[in-house]
Parts: sequence; structure tokens; C-alpha cells
Amino acid sequence: MKLIIISAVKECKKDIGSILSSVGVYTFSLFESRGYQIEPKVNNLENWFATGTGTTEDVSIQACIRADLAYCCLNAINAYNAQLENEFKISAYVMNVEQKNVEL
Repeated sequence: MKLIIISAVKECKKDIGSILSSVGVYTFSLFESRGYQIEPKVNNLENWFATGTGTTEDVSIQACIRADLAYCCLNAINAYNAQLENEFKISAYVMNVEQKNVEL
């Protein structure tokens, strides 16, 4: 059993749903959030636009799934990211689930 956590900008929400269903993951939780990027002190003379911070509307998705499905998800997300031309790639993390209290 694996826990997969996926994060991306909100605009990728439908694409993530398509990726998950294409590999056989039909049950997951989705959370909308706001992402922040705060850079350390920057010399504004070196930064043309004089901005070092930003926020994005994001989604986080999590699902407890079989190990084979988790790795299929990672492969599908990597293939999706490879075709993107922008900097907003989908991130995914797979973690072991040591114990659970229900049968899935």
C-alpha cells in the first residue's frame, strides 16, 4: 500500500483526474490551496522586475493505492510533464503506508 501525494497549479486539476483514471485510480481526495514562493533577500539591482514573491492557486491530491498503481501514476505524470512547455509541472510523491485500519 502506498500513499501518493500530487500537487500542481489549479489549472491541471482535470488533467490530473484524467491521469489517475487512465491508470485505474478512481478514488482520491482533492484539496484546493494557495502556494507561496518567498525568496530570501535579493539585491533588487540584480532583479530586473524587483519582485521575489508570488502566489498560485494550487490543488493537492492524495490517494492510498496499490504500489503498482502508484508507480504507473508517477510514469504517467512524468510523461505529462515532458510535454509541457511551461514551468508549472505536476509534482508527485509516493510514500509507504505502514499500517491501516480499514481494508481497501
